[in-house]
Amino acid sequence: QVSSFVPKEITVIGSYAFNSCSTLSTFRIAGSLPMLAASNAFNGTHTNLKIEVPKSLYATATTTTNWTYLSTKMVSY
Repeated sequence: QVSSFVPKEITVIGSYAFNSCSTLSTFRIAGSLPMLAASNAFNGTHTNLKIEVPKSLYATATTTTNWTYLSTKMVSY
Protein backbone atom coordinates (compact mmCIF):
# COMPACT_ATOMS: atom_id res chain seq x y z
CA GLN A 1 0.00 0.00 0.00
CA VAL A 2 1.15 3.49 -0.85
CA SER A 3 0.36 6.88 0.65
CA SER A 4 0.60 10.24 -1.08
CA PHE A 5 0.78 13.69 0.47
CA VAL A 6 -0.28 16.73 -1.56
CA PRO A 7 1.43 19.93 -0.39
CA LYS A 8 -0.54 23.16 -0.26
CA GLU A 9 1.34 24.48 -3.31
CA ILE A 10 -0.42 21.99 -5.60
CA THR A 11 -3.42 23.73 -7.15
CA VAL A 12 -4.57 21.24 -9.82
CA ILE A 13 -4.70 17.46 -10.05
CA GLY A 14 -4.76 16.54 -13.70
CA SER A 15 -6.71 13.95 -15.66
CA TYR A 16 -5.53 10.41 -14.97
CA ALA A 17 -3.02 11.74 -12.39
CA PHE A 18 -3.23 8.56 -10.30
CA ASN A 19 -4.76 6.31 -12.95
CA SER A 20 -4.03 2.63 -12.29
CA CYS A 21 -2.13 3.33 -9.06
CA SER A 22 -3.78 0.28 -7.55
CA THR A 23 -1.64 0.41 -4.39
CA LEU A 24 -2.54 4.03 -3.57
CA SER A 25 -4.51 3.60 -0.36
CA THR A 26 -4.13 6.98 1.38
CA PHE A 27 -4.16 10.42 -0.20
CA ARG A 28 -3.70 13.41 2.14
CA ILE A 29 -4.53 16.94 1.08
CA ALA A 30 -2.75 19.74 2.92
CA GLY A 31 -3.75 23.38 2.88
CA SER A 32 -6.35 24.15 0.24
CA LEU A 33 -8.42 21.81 -1.88
CA PRO A 34 -6.73 21.47 -5.29
CA MET A 35 -8.90 21.71 -8.38
CA LEU A 36 -9.62 18.27 -9.76
CA ALA A 37 -9.31 18.56 -13.53
CA ALA A 38 -11.47 15.51 -14.19
CA SER A 39 -13.30 12.81 -12.31
CA ASN A 40 -10.94 10.20 -13.75
CA ALA A 41 -7.91 11.32 -11.72
CA PHE A 42 -8.26 8.41 -9.28
CA ASN A 43 -9.40 5.64 -11.66
CA GLY A 44 -7.87 2.31 -10.76
CA THR A 45 -6.66 3.27 -7.29
CA HIS A 46 -6.94 0.96 -4.27
CA THR A 47 -10.50 -0.20 -3.57
CA ASN A 48 -10.31 1.19 -0.04
CA LEU A 49 -8.68 4.49 -0.98
CA LYS A 50 -8.91 6.99 1.89
CA ILE A 51 -8.69 10.69 1.05
CA GLU A 52 -7.70 12.74 4.08
CA VAL A 53 -8.99 16.30 3.98
CA PRO A 54 -8.45 19.07 6.56
CA LYS A 55 -11.54 19.55 8.77
CA SER A 56 -11.87 23.10 7.49
CA LEU A 57 -12.27 21.84 3.90
CA TYR A 58 -14.31 18.69 4.44
CA ALA A 59 -17.76 20.18 3.73
CA THR A 60 -16.45 21.94 0.63
CA ALA A 61 -14.60 18.87 -0.63
CA THR A 62 -17.63 16.60 -0.40
CA THR A 63 -19.76 18.97 -2.49
CA THR A 64 -17.26 20.34 -5.03
CA THR A 65 -17.53 19.36 -8.70
CA ASN A 66 -15.33 16.38 -9.59
CA TRP A 67 -14.70 15.63 -5.89
CA THR A 68 -18.25 14.56 -5.01
CA TYR A 69 -17.89 11.06 -6.45
CA LEU A 70 -15.05 10.54 -3.94
CA SER A 71 -16.98 11.84 -0.93
CA THR A 72 -17.51 8.36 0.52
CA LYS A 73 -13.73 7.91 0.58
CA MET A 74 -13.07 11.19 2.40
CA VAL A 75 -12.19 11.53 6.06
CA SER A 76 -11.32 14.71 7.92
CA TYR A 77 -8.21 15.25 10.00
